[in-house]
Formats: sequence, structure tokens, C-alpha cells
Amino acid sequence: MNRDAIALLIISLAICCVGLVSIYSSSGLDNRDLLSRQLLWMGLGLICFLVMYFLSYRQLWDFVWFLYIVAILFLLLVMVLGSVRMGAQRWIKIGWLNFQPSELVKLTTVLVLARYYAQAFNSRSFIKDIVLPFMIIGIPVLLIMEQPDLGSAIMVLLITIAMIF
Repeated sequence: MNRDAIALLIISLAICCVGLVSIYSSSGLDNRDLLSRQLLWMGLGLICFLVMYFLSYRQLWDFVWFLYIVAILFLLLVMVLGSVRMGAQRWIKIGWLNFQPSELVKLTTVLVLARYYAQAFNSRSFIKDIVLPFMIIGIPVLLIMEQPDLGSAIMVLLITIAMIF
């Protein structure tokens, strides 16, 4: 690993440890389940970091549109199998795992638009440069707003605007 990756890893682990100490100090021994779940997420995050570090982004590049379709399918699945919390149906419960597909959409928005703009570079067409990207992102945004999750929908739109610029 290079020096920058090690520094990023150490900083991330330090922030996670501060979060764990905060959870422990606020809940004490009463909520060991929450602490163990956070430790598990920390471990999964570390595994994801290592996988993404050793995986070339060019390998991910070929699966961008597949990830986009999977994200849309997860958003559709929320409407059928999603659990309702505080009047909103945003989460999919898979065993002990609660998954919010709109978070996957935020990630795939960056990847899809980066791939799209790499292919349509210097098109100098209003339709190709602005209209088509909003059409691509429009489907997931409408599905997110149906949950309703206006905050995530606005974030996806802001990501899109930033990617356009």
C-alpha cells in the first residue's frame, strides 16, 4: 500500500474508533448489541476499503450500467418489500441488514455520469450534455421521491448538477 492509502486508512479507523467510544459512552453496557453491530459495520467497511484499493477502477468501469440497473431494481423492491419507518418506506431488511437503496443510487449516479461524459466528451450539444443526463437520473430520482425521501432525491440532483459542471 502506498503512503496516502495508509494515511487514509489510519484516519478512517481513528474516526470509527471515536464513533465507537461515543456509542459506548452514551449507551454504556445497556446496548452491547448496537456496539457489536457498529464493530461489524466497521469490519465490513475495512473489507470494502481493501477490495476497492486492490480493484482497478477500470474493472468497475465495465459494470457501471449493470450497477445502475441493480440500483433501480432495488428502488423498485423497496416499494414491494420495504419496511415502513416514520411514515416512509425507504429500507429493505435482508436478515439483520437494513439497506437503503437510495445510498447506492448516489454512488451509481457518479459512476454512470462519469462513464456517460467520458463517452460523450466534447459533444457541445445541449441535449447530450444536459438533457440526457437528467433523463438518465430522472428514473431513480422519481423512485426515491415516491418513498418519500426528498433529501436523497435532492442529493442525487445536486450530484448530477455537479457532474454536469
